[in-house]
Amino acid sequence: TPTITITNQPAGLTEVTAGSISGSLSVVASSNSSNPVTYQWYENTIDSSTGGTPINGETSASFDIPTDLVADTYYYYCVLNLSGADPVTTDVATVIVS
Repeated sequence: TPTITITNQPAGLTEVTAGSISGSLSVVASSNSSNPVTYQWYENTIDSSTGGTPINGETSASFDIPTDLVADTYYYYCVLNLSGADPVTTDVATVIVS
């Protein structure tokens, strides 16, 4: 059975300053299949890896933190898929903008 293994979770907490936001979140994963692992990043309003909104176009292992965020706390996670495997979800990555 194909399986996905996350070897590096995205950073649990990233603190940035509004107006000079930089940095990214990333996940490192491996699989026991020759098929590619696919990625979809999600944004959430709460600290949860379920019920978030898919972020359009963010389908790679790395996600650049949006530079236009205003001061607030944001939650992101990534769902990894592989043909024939159960999806795997990362831990929540919290981004605090001050």
